[in-house]
Amino acid sequence: MYQHEQTGEKLAHQPLQNRLGVSFPVGKPPIGWRQVTSGEPTPAELLEQKRGQVRQAARQAKEAPVTDSAGVTWAGGFDSALKIKAAADLAEFAGAATITLYDVDDVEHEVTLDQAKAIAALIGGTYQQKLGAQKAALRALKAIDLDAPDARERIEAVDFVDPTV
Repeated sequence: MYQHEQTGEKLAHQPLQNRLGVSFPVGKPPIGWRQVTSGEPTPAELLEQKRGQVRQAARQAKEAPVTDSAGVTWAGGFDSALKIKAAADLAEFAGAATITLYDVDDVEHEVTLDQAKAIAALIGGTYQQKLGAQKAALRALKAIDLDAPDARERIEAVDFVDPTV
């Protein structure tokens, strides 16, 4: 929020830029204006906080363990899917028919290469679903007009929702 030094008028960053017809970095107001803080965050600040909350919730969800149809729980996340797929590919190149994988409890599971690839696909697919939900929430936030009277309510209404829960 910025305040005119003589009139006391207060404007948020974007409305002030629009009024003056100039662009300036956040925190570096033009001459005659000063940055002021209030107890309540500006819509832009609230938007950044919400983006951080969405990213954090999505990060935790994307890394959450994934349970297959046999009831075995595997480490979740994109890296886990890639590692299992790469291990299966390397075993295939070496001419092996099976591979040993370790679940989240470090229990060994000897599986066929097709089973290993199916596990990697399950973990990767789950990751992609959660990534899609994260991107949808971030797009919803990006679409909010910060100058709209209901901007705060619209920002607060957006949350990351794990599609696999």
